[in-house]
Amino acid sequence: MKRLFVMVIALTVLMLVGCGKEQGTFTFLPENPQQGQEVVVKYHPKGTPLESAKTVEMLAYQFFGPEMPTVINAAMEKKEGKWTATFTPADSATLVAVNFRSGETVDNNDRQGYFIKLYDDEGNVAAGANGSLAYIFYTGAYPLDIKTDRPRALRLLNEEFAAHPGLKEKLFSLYLDLIVRTDRENGKEKVKAILDSIEALPEISLKQKELLASWYNRVGEQEKSDKYYQEVIKADPTGTFAEMRQFKEFRAYQDVNKKIAFYKNYSKNFPKGRYTDYISSVILRDLAQKKQFDVAENFISNIVLEPTATMYNSLAWDMVEEGINLNSAAQIAKKGVELARKQLDAPISEKPSYLTEAEWRERLKTPLGNILDTYGYALYKLGKKQEALPVFEEAVKIMDRKSGDVNQRYVQTLLETGNSEQALNFMKELIPAGLGFPGIEEKFKQAYAAVKGSDEDAGELLAKLQKKGKEKLFSDLKKEMIDTPAPDFTLVDMEGKDISLKDLRGKIIITDFWATWCGPCKASFPGMQKAVDKFKDDPDVEFLFINTWERGENVKENVAKFVKDHGYNFHVLFDLKSEVVSAFGVEGIPTKFVIDKKGKIRFKSVGFGGDEQKLVDELSLMIEMLK
Repeated sequence: MKRLFVMVIALTVLMLVGCGKEQGTFTFLPENPQQGQEVVVKYHPKGTPLESAKTVEMLAYQFFGPEMPTVINAAMEKKEGKWTATFTPADSATLVAVNFRSGETVDNNDRQGYFIKLYDDEGNVAAGANGSLAYIFYTGAYPLDIKTDRPRALRLLNEEFAAHPGLKEKLFSLYLDLIVRTDRENGKEKVKAILDSIEALPEISLKQKELLASWYNRVGEQEKSDKYYQEVIKADPTGTFAEMRQFKEFRAYQDVNKKIAFYKNYSKNFPKGRYTDYISSVILRDLAQKKQFDVAENFISNIVLEPTATMYNSLAWDMVEEGINLNSAAQIAKKGVELARKQLDAPISEKPSYLTEAEWRERLKTPLGNILDTYGYALYKLGKKQEALPVFEEAVKIMDRKSGDVNQRYVQTLLETGNSEQALNFMKELIPAGLGFPGIEEKFKQAYAAVKGSDEDAGELLAKLQKKGKEKLFSDLKKEMIDTPAPDFTLVDMEGKDISLKDLRGKIIITDFWATWCGPCKASFPGMQKAVDKFKDDPDVEFLFINTWERGENVKENVAKFVKDHGYNFHVLFDLKSEVVSAFGVEGIPTKFVIDKKGKIRFKSVGFGGDEQKLVDELSLMIEMLK
């Protein structure tokens, strides 16, 4: 697809940051829309991922500063090959970022973004617009998924400060962070000089003391940081810094009873504390490891201020997997199901501003789907398979058949309750949709034989269905293909050898950025080990597990121990200075990149959906597509 630079079009403005699309892809009126003024957006999808879309939805994300946006969504109407919609930004919005979506396919200008700067009553760019844009290019602005560009973000902040000096305090922490991240060699010294100039002021405000407390710590001036921490906490004993100090105390505790006592005190001091969910999850994990399930249930039911279905699910699942107190586990899971249904109708938290109402409703369903699966599994293990069947069926429906584990348990229960034809028909839907699970071939043949009296022709039908599934996955992956040069790097591996990406040219490289503290990273590793084993004898394929953003001391020793303890034969490299993860523009881990033989990034995958087999199948097909 042809790419052009930013252009101005008569009566419309094509404000594409970075590299723009074909002329006219995204236009809007008026040319300089004011805050609170209706805006007409036109979208011409030729050459975009939505070129053949039957319906298109516009998502207009309003930014008010360096914070999460507020979304406005609108169905678009097609006229003369262009999609049109209108929206009215809030009076205080400074910038709008627009995504176009059809189903699960999104066009965000190849991660460069479609942006509309708003103007004030005097016809000037609204105060804070460049600051909002700087925030977007610094963070990637979830859920917009914009490619980060920190040098550009710093330039935008400098423009903002020049035009509106009064915004400097609001954006100052972001400004300091960008100085450090864009100047690895001298950034900390520059920030230290700025901090020293603030400290030298005749009077220092509470906000400035908070800045000094945070940033002196980051530049290695611990004594000064501690001094301002104490002053801030004394001035605001129930504020953010006081809460952070308490949380730091919690992380030092080893005894679970002390952690429970801490939770009681913490939740009393900070009823809406930002660390509440994390603390409760750590306590439940510790109690589960000690098999103190009765204590865990009491903690959820009688100590936690606002129990969630996820908490009950965490406890019940551990019990079911261990096969401990299954009757009690079933009751706990049932209680979680009831709570999940209640919280689906009356959420205990507010809808995040960046989610549409439909997205929020879908997110609220996830805890219900998870706890239904756990409840069904408990009933299954208790031998109550007929009771488990409708529970699994509801879980499958809520999860839209996308959880391989739940699909597998549902099929197994159907087969064991004499519902072989239903199981066969369900798998006939799953396989061509690319939604299999480990062992689905054997289950398919088993169900086929039960229905037809023999599995003689099962293999032929299965092969046809699998071919369709592979074609579907191939088509989906083809839409996700990218073509950008991979940043070169040289890192040390666990054997002390220098590994250079340039030296691996001619191979297909899978890089996996991870850390030992990252739950989704660790959850994905059994699947990644299967992928490594599958390609271990292929000289054209190389897996590199790049450890980054690691915490604490003795990183190399701790990582090596983690890998050894879990029996993984991963080729681990150390990104100790977090330079490579930044060069690749990673915003969260795990993030995987598949690099072709010419050194081009062709696929990017963020996070882990929980399905090991799907992970292996997708990576395998990506590798096959690049051979």
